[in-house]
Amino acid sequence: MKRYLLIAGYYYYPKGGTADWVGCFETCEEAEAKVVRTQEHELFSRGPRKGQIKSTSEYYSVDGSKRDWYEVIDLMEWMER
Repeated sequence: MKRYLLIAGYYYYPKGGTADWVGCFETCEEAEAKVVRTQEHELFSRGPRKGQIKSTSEYYSVDGSKRDWYEVIDLMEWMER
């Protein structure tokens, strides 16, 4: 049984139902490997600081889709509750 469920989504709150489910995996490490953490820089476009970093944001990429959050759930642990 693939016991680790990867969920990932946009904004703070999850969508209803199974919309945020990505898939189930044999190991937690396998699920975590699907998630790529990426930093995005906004640069000044003019003035004396042109080309310098104005702000930095971080997001996650899962299968090429930009996501704001993710979580890996151990389904066996969840079923025992």
